[in-house]
Parts: sequence; structure tokens; C-alpha cells
Amino acid sequence: MCRKQNYAEFVEKDSKFIKIKIKDQIESYEVLRVLEFDSVRKRMSVIVKSLQTGKVINFIKGADMAIEPRLTEETRDSALGQTTLNDMNSMASKGLRTLIFAMKELASDWDHEKLMEVKDLEVLESGINLLGVTGLEDLLQDNVA
Repeated sequence: MCRKQNYAEFVEKDSKFIKIKIKDQIESYEVLRVLEFDSVRKRMSVIVKSLQTGKVINFIKGADMAIEPRLTEETRDSALGQTTLNDMNSMASKGLRTLIFAMKELASDWDHEKLMEVKDLEVLESGINLLGVTGLEDLLQDNVA
């Protein structure tokens, strides 16, 4: 959708670096840690460091039940947050599979080694800020029980 709207697109991506074009500007990020999605956590995180600004950011996506409780009160209670969460509930009531997208800026001294030592993932995945939601039609597929 972002590419079709000429807003953003991946330029280059591998396991260590990501380049994204946003509104005709190239942004480069180093991937510091990936917390893969699983059916217990119901969310996924990609922690990156901006090569332009040095900011360390955790981008998170996941099921509403896994993400919404981790949002900051400020995000949840804002007019935009309320509208977005209401839209998500509306999409869910229509049978769409919803995903919430959020982020958390971490201290700039977080590096790959320090992030790999973190065992309590709540440190990285709580107090997050809402970015948006999507609603996907989850069609039945052949040979899927």
C-alpha cells in the first residue's frame, strides 16, 4: 500500500541492513535484533539503529490482544489513538484479521550485544507508541485445515 501510494518502499534489505525510501529520501538502518513472531507471543519486533540519526527503534507488529495492553496510556487515550483503535474494532467486527503496528525508541547506547543479553522482552516491548492498524481478509485456502 505504501509503495502504491508513492509514500515508502524497501530499496535494499538483507539480514544486517535495511534501506527504505520515504517520500524520496533514503533512510538506512542497521538491524540489531529480530524477535520472531510465534503463536505464544503473538507479536514480532525488529530493533534497528538509524545510520543517519543514531536512534535505536523497536518496530513491533502483532495481534491486538498482544499489542494493545503494551501501548502507553498517552497513545491509547489520544484522539488519534482512540480513532485508530475504534477503527480496528470495526474491522475486527467485520471478520477481518487485524494487526497493530507500534514502536518504541530505546536509548541510543543499546547495541547488538546488549540487546542479545535481554531475556525479559517486556523491557523492549512495553510502553510502546501506536503507529497504525491493518485489517486483512483471511480467505480460506486450498489444503488448509
